[in-house]
Amino acid sequence: MSGSLDAARSFLEQLEARGGREGAVLASEFSDIRARSAAWKTDNVCTTEAGNRPENMRKNRYKDVVPYDQTRVSLSLLQEEGHGDYINGNFIRGTDGRRAYIATQGPLPHTLLDFWRLIWEFGVKVVLMACRETENGRKKCERYWAQEQEPLQIGLFYITLTREMWLNADIMLRTLQVTFQKVLKGKEETPTRKGLFPASHL
Repeated sequence: MSGSLDAARSFLEQLEARGGREGAVLASEFSDIRARSAAWKTDNVCTTEAGNRPENMRKNRYKDVVPYDQTRVSLSLLQEEGHGDYINGNFIRGTDGRRAYIATQGPLPHTLLDFWRLIWEFGVKVVLMACRETENGRKKCERYWAQEQEPLQIGLFYITLTREMWLNADIMLRTLQVTFQKVLKGKEETPTRKGLFPASHL
């Protein structure tokens, strides 16, 4: 855990060392990503058929940001009516070439269950929220975490806050406990998973 915090602090220090130019540098990098993404779609290197299906389009926060079919996250856990295998998310390879991370959008009110399905099914231990809930008056992410003395229930997931700590003026670290209840062959099973699910406000 301390190694991750040290890495995050080091990254922030590097940004500060750029002397206020980080905005221009990041804007240039995002512009490059958008151009490459458009080229991949045009050349059919990466397709986005699942994200553009009519039944899935309402699960996308932005109509032009949909997951690539070749690396998209497919859900299998807890398929209820209206909650198929789709979530707007992609796997990202780590340095060893294997799936190491998942990039997904901030959940919408009607995709909170899918978000928690993803966390549970893939054993996600850390969530980095790279936005605020609301920015410039626009909702960017539905609150997916519990608050103090206010547990959150989403479908069969029961989420409680076990710790909340400000790391600095912009970054909040929350530790959540998640319980998933399901019925197997007539008997109730209640697995519990505890882990770090920090919400970071950058």
